[in-house]
Amino acid sequence: MSVASKVADDLGLRNSWRRDDTTGVFEEVEELALQRCNISEIGSPFMGFVNVTKLDLSRNSLTSLKGLDCLCKLRWASFYLNQIADGKEVLVLSKNLEYLDTRLNPVTRAAWYRFFVIQKFDKLENLDEQKIVPYEKRRAVSVPNISPGDLYFDDDDDSESSNEKDLVSAHFGDDLVKDQNPFSNVENSILDVPLAKTMDEALLGLLQYVRTMESPKSPEDWEESMSGLNDKLISIVNFRKQEKNMEQVKEEDSTLQEKLDAALKERDSLYNSNQRLCEIIEDKKERINHLINEKDSHNSQKEVPSMLLEAHTALIDSNRVLLTELESVKDNYKNEKALWKRNFDLLREKCVL
Repeated sequence: MSVASKVADDLGLRNSWRRDDTTGVFEEVEELALQRCNISEIGSPFMGFVNVTKLDLSRNSLTSLKGLDCLCKLRWASFYLNQIADGKEVLVLSKNLEYLDTRLNPVTRAAWYRFFVIQKFDKLENLDEQKIVPYEKRRAVSVPNISPGDLYFDDDDDSESSNEKDLVSAHFGDDLVKDQNPFSNVENSILDVPLAKTMDEALLGLLQYVRTMESPKSPEDWEESMSGLNDKLISIVNFRKQEKNMEQVKEEDSTLQEKLDAALKERDSLYNSNQRLCEIIEDKKERINHLINEKDSHNSQKEVPSMLLEAHTALIDSNRVLLTELESVKDNYKNEKALWKRNFDLLREKCVL
């Protein structure tokens, strides 16, 4: 029996977990913590913990994660401070992982390891206690597929540089990774590389420029290398400014569009109100005409003319109030129309700029 099996069984007995007699699964266990248990291999004890969503195996001596492929519901996993050195070991974990901690394992020193993990786990949100930002996801998608064999350690600088050049060259072409001496002459310097079209290409251009730099042998060489590096950094800063400006314009555009939609809805509402007021006025006119006709047909009765006159006066007053409200609505609509036109003109000028 492996150490992991013994620890898992002891933990089940200590916590009085009930095991299903048919499947042998601890149905109620969703979190499992086995820190500092001197576990060096997994084996197959976790078949009884298939419902686990959170697993902590930090501070052990694991070199392999074989045996954890049965944890299909796993969302959170920590292997902090173990001895995992091969990138293929993490591939046995559930593809539904949202949090993974592999800090202080030899494999984390490998070049491209972070992008390798991001490529393999689409739902991952946090890796090694660092939130995965949108730029990292875009970068991981932009480079070719990284296999465990592509992971080179930092102490093998030449191999890492060559591998990184191969990955970049495969996606962006040879121009961005051409091996050239930045101090030979101005015509053949890195500044002649075609201008990057995206932030990712600008960063890759800076990376390749730094990798192809040689130690300056004279003040002139130092000045030339710093000038090239400065141009690359300025290019990146300009890209970032453009992105921020575009994001700001998009936000303003979205805000103005929302205001315009709200104004159009309010205009429609005012129009409907105006229509209702017109209908009320017409109804009042009809009632007045009806009362006038009744007045003419009952001239012999003294009380009828008096009532008709009072009703006529009341309707006239009501009509004046309605007309006043109508004029107010029209004025508001005119002001709102001018405001919408001014906002639209401002938006069009910003978009043109």
